Amino acid sequence: MSLVASHNELISLPDSTFIRLPFLTFLDLSHNHLEVIHRHAFAGLDQLRQLDLSANQLTGAFEGLRWVCELQRLELLSLSHNGIHVLDDFTFACARSLPLLQHHWPVSDNLDWAGVKANYTHLRILDLGFS
Repeated sequence: MSLVASHNELISLPDSTFIRLPFLTFLDLSHNHLEVIHRHAFAGLDQLRQLDLSANQLTGAFEGLRWVCELQRLELLSLSHNGIHVLDDFTFACARSLPLLQHHWPVSDNLDWAGVKANYTHLRILDLGFS
């Protein structure tokens, strides 16, 4: 099941936004004006495999990306064309350190990789291009 909600005027995603759509496997929220994603915004999306948040206004200072940890089947996450400038200890609060992360995924040179911590056993592609 897929949901395309791109090119709208969405600014934030409160907790449990998609709770009534548990069978979503693809969610496209690209080209909105998203600035805030609450920690439990994607609660109940146990089947989600692809999430496109490209071309929004996410900066990384929106409770980090801790909500990624709750999407256990997520394989592709696109955060390209956002304003993410710093990745720090709180960006990915899943616990395991990945010092080689910057060498495997193409990202902008202006990102600060100090202390990046994550557990990406499920995530295969992270797109941070043009952030």
